[in-house]
Amino acid sequence: MLESPTKMPLSFMAIINSENALFLYAAVVICSALVIYKYCYLGHALPLPPGPVPLPVVGNLHQLTGNPFENFEKWHKKYGPLMSLRVGQRTVIVIGSYEIAHDLLDKQSAMYSTRPELHIASKHLAKNMSMALMPGGKKWQTHRRIVVSMLNSAANKRNQYVQDIESKQVVHDLLTSHDFSSSFERYAMSLAFTLAYGIRLDSITRPEISEMRFVIKCLLDGLKNVTMAMVELFPLLDHLPQFIAPWKKFWQERHNRTIQFLLQNLQYARSKQKSSWTWAREVQQALDQTGKVSDAQVAYLVGTMNEAAVETTTGTLRTAIKALLLYSTVAKRAQQEIDDIVGSDRLPRFEDLPQMPYMDALIKEVLRWQPVTPLGAPHSTHTDQEYMGYRIPRGAIIMQNFYGMVHDSKICPEPYKFKPERWLENPDLQVFSPFGYGRRKCPGEYMGRNSLFIVVSRILWAYNINHVVRNGQTMKVEEWDIEHHFTSAPAPFEVSFEVRDERRREIIEREFQGMEKDVSRILQEVAPK
Repeated sequence: MLESPTKMPLSFMAIINSENALFLYAAVVICSALVIYKYCYLGHALPLPPGPVPLPVVGNLHQLTGNPFENFEKWHKKYGPLMSLRVGQRTVIVIGSYEIAHDLLDKQSAMYSTRPELHIASKHLAKNMSMALMPGGKKWQTHRRIVVSMLNSAANKRNQYVQDIESKQVVHDLLTSHDFSSSFERYAMSLAFTLAYGIRLDSITRPEISEMRFVIKCLLDGLKNVTMAMVELFPLLDHLPQFIAPWKKFWQERHNRTIQFLLQNLQYARSKQKSSWTWAREVQQALDQTGKVSDAQVAYLVGTMNEAAVETTTGTLRTAIKALLLYSTVAKRAQQEIDDIVGSDRLPRFEDLPQMPYMDALIKEVLRWQPVTPLGAPHSTHTDQEYMGYRIPRGAIIMQNFYGMVHDSKICPEPYKFKPERWLENPDLQVFSPFGYGRRKCPGEYMGRNSLFIVVSRILWAYNINHVVRNGQTMKVEEWDIEHHFTSAPAPFEVSFEVRDERRREIIEREFQGMEKDVSRILQEVAPK
């Protein structure tokens, strides 16, 4: 593999350094005896996958500072595509190849479809009500079945009506503002809120957007802490009373604000139920059939569908714009294909995609080039498993090193370059699964792909994407300046959108003025018939 040019700083020690030293002392005292006993006196028939030698108590924590992807690349070269780490009391299994991920997480999905115990994000923030974070079991299966029923192929076809409307507003907004990040955020949130609650968000200034930002930030911060916070590294600390465990109050306050917001949206949807179909209505009816459920459970299931869509859609669209800015020949080739199929008298439509192989390849390359979830979502297993002569222990955190998979030069020549043609030259190219694996695969995959196609193709049809020039100086955009939390997205950058011709400007204005803006009528179109 080539040396990674990424500039993703991610310090696994950051939170530890800011925690009260009392917790580290407690961890040392409580865990030392357990660690010595476990590793000196208990034997195992099979070894863990190879990996760097851990220290007592802290494990490999001291080696996880700085850029994790550079560390993983170095370790995969030394230990192979399947390796193990120890962070505090937790065992982490890191998968570094598509083949192994497919073997374990797809072919053996029944064994690897649970989630590891997530004390902060799941227990303290979501109170074990978030479908995305639930362990496997009947409750999770019920929730997933409900979500899949609302995102199946027939539903995705109906949902295209909302995507058509919201993407028209994106293209129109760029006529007067080049703040594409805010426009993409509004698009993703309005799409989700229209379907979920019957609330269309026609402006980035809507209060629902700022509050949803807070909810998503809480979730991402909680997930980021899975290999950082003391309570995740040393789960015994979760049994400490609140007066010496301040994180409990901190996350309780964030749970309270989150559930208040989700319940508020649910109540609004209920007030419209007699006249409007919504996801909230569907979820309520489906859960009622399973027995008595609380309002909080309904609110969280609907909210989970929104949280998952907003952050990944926004980040991936920003990545697409950066690629099209930096690789102008790619943008021109895509525009040529769009012009050949669509012409200049109308916007691209969903039915155009099968005739646009280059646009399809471009979307695949966006998902590969700078993946929005570079380490995937953590999996786990209920029981000890064996693979390739190694032991995968029960409860281990199983990470997928997507970043390493997509930048493996043996599979993707010139992996750090944005080259859609690689997908045309090798249609069977299997690098990674950007929407996850097995039973935990994102049920919103096709809705997500549809959003990428309709927004990107319409922007390319309407605009030339140029660097910003200020005071005679071209504003530089760093290709690998990426912000990493739990998800990844380009650091803020500027772009100039130039309307390709006046005829297209007229069509943009006409389409925006003529599109349906009444939410009740929109929902009538997407409701199951």
